[in-house]
Amino acid sequence: MTYAVDETRVDDLRTIVKSIAQVAQMFDDDGIEVRWFNSDKELNNVTDGAAVDAFFAANAFGGTTPMGKKLKERVIEPMVLKKITKGKLAKPVLVFVIKDGDPASRTD
Repeated sequence: MTYAVDETRVDDLRTIVKSIAQVAQMFDDDGIEVRWFNSDKELNNVTDGAAVDAFFAANAFGGTTPMGKKLKERVIEPMVLKKITKGKLAKPVLVFVIKDGDPASRTD
């Protein structure tokens, strides 16, 4: 099943991510990490809006997302659990999940 892309929603998402990057930079010079749930694309050490704009332009929107599964695969396991297991979690992790639509199902 495919869904139409609402450009206003995409623009809102872009603005939110840019705002998070700006605020995060005040507390952490490393910037933020951005993960796309519907692909393996990722953006690391984001500290400015230009990087966010380029990342959004290079990624597609639409379709459904198995939220729980992808959150675990793309964020929790590699960015938290794996680092804890190796004793390399140097600082707390704050996760924002920002969606352009509904999750794939209520059980996901």
